[in-house]
Amino acid sequence: MQLANVVLTPHIAGRSPEAIAATTTLALENLIAHLEGRSVLTPVLPAPVPR
Repeated sequence: MQLANVVLTPHIAGRSPEAIAATTTLALENLIAHLEGRSVLTPVLPAPVPR
């Protein structure tokens, strides 16, 4: 398929220096909370069981 007026690019918003720094900070804060016995800031919840 060719469209002269369309440019497709990959999703790159999560690769900015600010996004990488924020992701790293959040991961470290979650790790520290877990190691200190506290609840993590962003828990991953299990998928619901289909009925």
